[in-house]
Amino acid sequence: MGLLDLFRKKTQSEIFRDEIERTYKNAVMTAIKQCGGNELIAGVLVKSAIASTYDILKRDKNLLSASGLTNIEYELLMENICKKMLDTYLKSY
Repeated sequence: MGLLDLFRKKTQSEIFRDEIERTYKNAVMTAIKQCGGNELIAGVLVKSAIASTYDILKRDKNLLSASGLTNIEYELLMENICKKMLDTYLKSY
């Protein structure tokens, strides 16, 4: 990200993507808090939180409509964000 990118207005698609990622992060942070410091349980809970968030978001027709994306674009976005979250959060466990 360059200096000028800090002043660039985000597109609707970028804002939508950021909100979806924030939803995943909140689910993951909740799962981590519930594990009580047990890394084995944390890994399972984090993976479960990501999977259930993916299922909920992918099936939400209202979210699809609000996104302004086509079905295919929406599914690709959901899959890419899910993979990103799995790569980001499961490396630790």
